[in-house]
Amino acid sequence: MKEYLTGAGLAFESVNVREKPLALTDLQRLGARSVPVVSHGDRFVYAQSLDDVARFLGLLALPAPLPPAITLPRIARFLEIAQLEAAALPTTLLELRWPGREDRAVADLAWHVPMIAEATLCALQGGLLDYAWFERQPAGDQRSPGPIAAQAKLTAQGWAALAMGNTEKLPATLNTYYGEQPLAAVLERTAWHMAQHLRQLQGWLHEQGHEPVAPLQPEDTADLPMPQGL
Repeated sequence: MKEYLTGAGLAFESVNVREKPLALTDLQRLGARSVPVVSHGDRFVYAQSLDDVARFLGLLALPAPLPPAITLPRIARFLEIAQLEAAALPTTLLELRWPGREDRAVADLAWHVPMIAEATLCALQGGLLDYAWFERQPAGDQRSPGPIAAQAKLTAQGWAALAMGNTEKLPATLNTYYGEQPLAAVLERTAWHMAQHLRQLQGWLHEQGHEPVAPLQPEDTADLPMPQGL
């Protein structure tokens, strides 16, 4: 979202609510229940959808999202990569913290990737794509390569059974914590969200001298609206 605003030539103030708790109170006063948010005066818009941000700011509409026929198998591919990377995680790095995100260790990031798909699966089954899915972390014995890989495998099986096997029966819109959204937009966001965190995980491992076992390829992220920054 910040890259989008910068590219549009707009001046803005970026506020990290993890560092400034009162900022979250200000957003809640406006009626916002989660971040990211773009606010102006007493108005705000959830920024999960850049289309919504564009409308809020009076900017040109963004290109249409990739069709489900492209994003559905991409998500399956990212779950496969997540499983392979989790299984090969060095145990000595599991509790290494991401700079600027001291609440998220390598184990948490590896767990987070399949949770993104789980959230979308929940919505595909008629439930809510709830922000709480993104805050889940492995606990106790789950914080090791085997259980994290097993979760990615379990999610992949669920994805194959529901999303991949019934493409023609998928709903036109999904219920999310940022409102009712078109299926294609949610699937595209799910795909690039997972890919971005896999980029981070693999980059993190590389910095520590461990090469990824299933590196993302250019075709994996082709045409996805990926952030430029890691």
